Formats: sequence, structure tokens, C-alpha cells
Amino acid sequence: MTKMKFGTKKVLVSAAALALFQLTGCASGPSFGDMMSSKASSIEGYSEEWKKGAELIEDGEDLLKDGEKAIAKGQKEINQGSELVREGTAQVEASRQAYRQLSTKAGQSRDAAAISKEAEKLKEVASNWKDGDADVVKGNKLIDKGNERINKGQKKIQEGNDKIVEGRALKLESEKKYQDSYGQS
Repeated sequence: MTKMKFGTKKVLVSAAALALFQLTGCASGPSFGDMMSSKASSIEGYSEEWKKGAELIEDGEDLLKDGEKAIAKGQKEINQGSELVREGTAQVEASRQAYRQLSTKAGQSRDAAAISKEAEKLKEVASNWKDGDADVVKGNKLIDKGNERINKGQKKIQEGNDKIVEGRALKLESEKKYQDSYGQS
């Protein structure tokens, strides 16, 4: 084996150059820690996106429930209002018939007591008629209120469905990004 003589200066310069090359090589590419941190940040981003999607779905489901309750309450108000209108209309019709009967006999009374009795009957008929009209008005207002409540319920359901669709899309998108990045399901 032959001994080669290297100058001390050449060896030191070569060692220093090699060390500098290794340090520079490490500095130019991401370190393992940097890669892990980057991967963790990506996963956290996908996780946040997925959680946002899940929250949108939950909010949407709450809106669906609220909308369904509003529609049910609105339908109940419409039914109650319709019943009031029906009863009020029947009361008005009965009062009209009673008035027609009384009006055919009106003016036939011969004394003050009979006239007074006739007037009382007419007042009773008028009061019933007025109550029937009031029930019709009240019933129609209740129907209008029920229809408004149903419209609001339908809007909540639409908004809820939109949020659910958006939430599902966010979740699927975050899952796809994760799978594309890391090849896992």
C-alpha cells in the first residue's frame, strides 16, 4: 500500500467544504420536522373544513326541525281558523233566518210589552249575527297567521336543506383532499 501525502491545508479545506456542502444541502430542502409540521397543518386544515361541514349539517337539521314545527303550528292555526269561519258563517246564516222570521211578524204587536219582547228578540238576533261576523274575522286572521307561519317554515326548511348540502359538500371535499394528499381513507 502506498502512502499518499496530502497537505494538511488541503485536507482541512476539503473537510470544511464537505461540511459546508452538507449544511447547505440540509438548509436548501425542508427538514423532517418541517415536513411533519406541514403535514400536520394540512391535516388540521382538512379537519377544520370537515368540522365546518359537520356544523353546517347540524345547523341545517335544526332548521329543518324548526321549519317542520312552524308548518305544523301553521296548519293547526289554519284548521282552527277554518273552524271559526265555519262556525261564524253558520251563526250568521242562522241569525239571518231568525231575522227574516222576526221581520215578517214585525209590526203586528198591539201593546208595549209585545213590542218590547219583539225588540229583545231582534237585539238577540243582532248580537248573534255580530258574534258570528267576529268569529269569521278572527278565523280569517288565524288562517292568515297560519299561512305566514307555514311560509316561514318552508323558508327554514329550504335554508336547512341548503346548509345540509353545503355541509356535505365541505365534508366530502375535505375527505377527498385528505385522501389525495395522503392516500388514506
